[in-house]
Amino acid sequence: MILLGLVISGFGYVCLDRVDEAEGYTSVKETEYDVRIYQADPPLKKLMGDIDGDGLIDMVMKYRGNGIYIKFGRSIEYGRTYNATEDYDFAIIGNGTQIYLRLKYIIDLNNDFYDDLIVNTLYSPDGGTTWDSRLRILYGRDNYPKIIYLEENGNSSYWNVTISGPYDPSGGFADYVEVFDYDNDGLYDIFPSNPGLIVSPDEKGVIYGISGRVLKSKNEVTYGDFDFTIIGKKYDNDVQNLGHGLFSIDFDGDGNEDWVWSDVFLSPPGRTGTGLTMIIFNNG
Repeated sequence: MILLGLVISGFGYVCLDRVDEAEGYTSVKETEYDVRIYQADPPLKKLMGDIDGDGLIDMVMKYRGNGIYIKFGRSIEYGRTYNATEDYDFAIIGNGTQIYLRLKYIIDLNNDFYDDLIVNTLYSPDGGTTWDSRLRILYGRDNYPKIIYLEENGNSSYWNVTISGPYDPSGGFADYVEVFDYDNDGLYDIFPSNPGLIVSPDEKGVIYGISGRVLKSKNEVTYGDFDFTIIGKKYDNDVQNLGHGLFSIDFDGDGNEDWVWSDVFLSPPGRTGTGLTMIIFNNG
């Protein structure tokens, strides 16, 4: 039997079900769910991982808003109904109304067999007029406090790495984040994007490249530490641009992950209502 084989989201809750290898499921009734989690965000594959190193997948119940709430795999009991903001094992909670958290990725960045959390903190010092966006990394470990309370601006002594982008009062830095080993050195590299950033009258949207070597050597990473920047072309009718919906896949089969982004609202010159998807090939 495969446990937690089916994850269904809807009506404000996430349901986990066991899938039998021989029989499987042709349909699932609401009464047949093994675990239900209310007030949960829809599950995402890139937010699934083992952050405490016990071999079980830990469930991120909420990953955006004023807090991030996680249920460890070892404490999930079948036949139970949980509330995401009450029945958690570990939480990261913002201090005040002017901070917004988004868990962006769970992956073993430092190759220590614990999956790590990559979190985006958005803080407004002036009631929402301007925003300061930063990426934070919390390395996985055996034991966690019940709650990590962040400072008003999102800082915390628990963060292992903080990444700050170039100044952008709209807070668009790290709107999307992708992680893969770009240069095949055995270390994961991080690629935050800012698809709404207007660089010049002809340029919009940015993907930043931050190497694993930098992440391994520094606790405070700033724009000057970034390895490279990819800037997109601005279109007259774009809403977002380069880096919107950013993800990666090896499209050309050369063993290197390639960048892919898209904007359903953007149409190239001479076309209307088409949207646009672009692939940037990585030649290693």
